[in-house]
Amino acid sequence: MAGEETGAKKSEVRSLVLSAGGVDVAAVRALMARDVPSGYRAQTADEIFDDYWRWFRRFRLMEIVGVLGLAAVALIAGMLGYMVWYFVLLGLAILSAVLFRSVVGQRERSITEIITQDCDSAKWRRFMELYDERNRRGFVRRRIACNIAAADYADGRYADAIRRLASISVGERSALRVTILNTRALSLYWLGDQGAAEQALRSAQEFRDRFARSRAAKAVAASVCESVEQRLRPVETWDASDLALIVRRLEGAQAHNERASWCLRLAEYELAHGDTEVARQLLDEKVLSPMTPAMRRSRDELLHDVEARMQGR
Repeated sequence: MAGEETGAKKSEVRSLVLSAGGVDVAAVRALMARDVPSGYRAQTADEIFDDYWRWFRRFRLMEIVGVLGLAAVALIAGMLGYMVWYFVLLGLAILSAVLFRSVVGQRERSITEIITQDCDSAKWRRFMELYDERNRRGFVRRRIACNIAAADYADGRYADAIRRLASISVGERSALRVTILNTRALSLYWLGDQGAAEQALRSAQEFRDRFARSRAAKAVAASVCESVEQRLRPVETWDASDLALIVRRLEGAQAHNERASWCLRLAEYELAHGDTEVARQLLDEKVLSPMTPAMRRSRDELLHDVEARMQGR
């Protein structure tokens, strides 16, 4: 049923590229219009965190009691010689622990919509700071630091993002490594340090080719490298293959912030290739909103260039 619904949604959106090779702005608008706000939009970061933390503590207590209870009964069953029940109950205890992590992960993924759907970097930063105050586990705090660095990037505080990322120590095979390298490379690019940005890209490529532990990790790394590699090249050198990449990533984006980012890149491509009217339409605030501060700054700069060209300046 879910697959049919997804297929129906895809069929509602025409190809973003017309047969003549130009971009179908109406199709882009239809695609962007499908993005919806998160369920957290009306709440403050403190309210969201308080709700989450109360829920987490209750759920964790239930999980601990449940796992220990099942393990204790399994041990008794084993001591009494009921080995089938021993293995069944032990399996249920393990399944309960796995289910706990899955449910918590799902709840946390929904909270990321603060930044992915609402593009509210201030609320995201505050939530992560509150989360950091309650956690002492190293791997969680490293993940939180990466998320705060993402808020720095979303705010256009690129030097802050680089400094924060430099304080995070992860192994060469850590799944966080490619996220760190992606944010670092793009931050360096926007700060104008092309050489350091290219070095970060090479490190991401090395992770993709040598250190990615799974097919999924390799796919994420490949996607990051593809995006950063294009970003580091002058927009004037982008060709039809670059347009195809932008369109593919725009259509395949899973969240509004990603889609809006690729829409901005599409407008940049159109402006560089002389279609200022298409670029102007793509930069319509109704198409792109909501935007992070950095996105809004990029949009305003591009729109200024569009208006200057249209006025013949």
